[in-house]
Amino acid sequence: MTQTGTGAPLAPLIQAVGATLLSVLAGDVAGARRVGGIAIHDPHDTAARPERAVVLGVGVAGERQIADVVWTCLSAGACALVLRDDTGLPEAVAAEAATGGLVLLRIAPGISWSQLSVALSTALDRETARGRRWGEPERVNKERSLSDLANALAATMHAPVTIEDLSSQVLGYSDNQNLGDAQRHETILGRVVPPKYTEKLRRAGIFERLYAHDEPVLVDLAVMPELDVPRVAIRIANGQYVIGSIWVATATPIAEIDTSVLRAAAERAGELIDSGTHDQDRRRRYVGALVGEDELEAARSAQELEIDTEFIYLVVAEPVRSGLDLSARGLDRHADILHLQLTGVSSRAIAAAVGGRVVGVLPVEAPETGGRRAVAAAERFAQTVPAHVVVGSAVKGAGGVFGAWSDALKALASVNRSPATANRATVVRVEDAYFDVLLHEVGEKLLARDPALPTPVSRLLDYDAEHHTDFAESLVVYLREFGSVHDAAQALHIHANTMRYRLRRLSDICGIDLTNHDARFKAMLELRIRNLLA
Repeated sequence: MTQTGTGAPLAPLIQAVGATLLSVLAGDVAGARRVGGIAIHDPHDTAARPERAVVLGVGVAGERQIADVVWTCLSAGACALVLRDDTGLPEAVAAEAATGGLVLLRIAPGISWSQLSVALSTALDRETARGRRWGEPERVNKERSLSDLANALAATMHAPVTIEDLSSQVLGYSDNQNLGDAQRHETILGRVVPPKYTEKLRRAGIFERLYAHDEPVLVDLAVMPELDVPRVAIRIANGQYVIGSIWVATATPIAEIDTSVLRAAAERAGELIDSGTHDQDRRRRYVGALVGEDELEAARSAQELEIDTEFIYLVVAEPVRSGLDLSARGLDRHADILHLQLTGVSSRAIAAAVGGRVVGVLPVEAPETGGRRAVAAAERFAQTVPAHVVVGSAVKGAGGVFGAWSDALKALASVNRSPATANRATVVRVEDAYFDVLLHEVGEKLLARDPALPTPVSRLLDYDAEHHTDFAESLVVYLREFGSVHDAAQALHIHANTMRYRLRRLSDICGIDLTNHDARFKAMLELRIRNLLA
């Protein structure tokens, strides 16, 4: 019952909003009515809803209320109904909705209705304004979608299907969630197979067997007793390179499965994943142009992305954990994850791997709220891919992006240098790292002086190096404890009188007057700079 005319089709609208916000409960997304608008369910509001609306079921819960709202939406010719809690959804009602052409969707936990409304409205305006033709091209888009391929394979095998990359990130999955077990639901919601399952599969040698050849591999309950349904998996290859796998939740023995169908699906998935690199190349060109020095190229890219009049936040990340895939292909996968996180905030966001880093561009209307959402997206990314992530300052249009990029790289270098954050996931705003960046630049200028001018701190460090003493450490601790001899002595595990002796001795050595607050401040500043330069 695909229709032509005004509006946008539901499938690309859901794709634009992102799986982090919406999931399908029932109905044929590909064959749904074209979306005519967004409406909020209110039984007391008699105003007419847009035709073929996506109805947000705010506050709708319980079997009776859900059934009443479904009948109302069917009568009004709505396109889809979004529910928060589907625990009271009767199977008969879901079936009736699907038969009547109403798609039932579920909003993801933690997502507000206002956030979903804005995301849907923005995506609908964008798709409608572009005036795309979605009749015959829908078939083309369907062929290009890994989720549609999963749906086609699921219909053939009568079983749920997921398509995953080498990091067990979910690239596509079938809609028949009612046939899946709890483990599959957990995977789909998180868009990645939980580590507790992948580690067990790895220890059992499943991945080694899976990637070794083109034959299907069985994961039965003897290997993973926590599964409700066994899995049959087959690798996805592109030439000589393994790039992913297809997983089918089925109790059907491999001997009874038409393996030619699985192989054909794996071959097609390889083509689709490979074609996805064209999208990565496109994103890389756009992001590279935006952070480049060519202002005309940056302005052209911003205009094509329709973000030339928006405030823009840069999100720049460097993966830090050993063992992460930092190859070009691995960075592209990390960029895909950031792209998914950012498009959950704005459908016009974009992310790509540029210069060995993962770079996201997030357009927002208001920098006050946009900054918090950029940081939240960066934190979600760092939880998925352990990385140092810097969120830049808001700039208006493409003109200020290069400056924001330069500031973000300096802040990232500062985070990388810090022993406190060197090997763990960290998210900072560029303004939080600004002072350390400034001190580092000052320190580099001081070191560049020839000849170097002696200071009390440099004289103390030279004395320690020559006599194998640690007076500089005593000075650092004393200043860190705000001039408290007692606290400094406790921190160094020495007697207070010993601490007093060290302070008198180091004053004699380097000439610092510790009773002068200006001298103490200068010493603290120089010690901080030297620590940043170390």
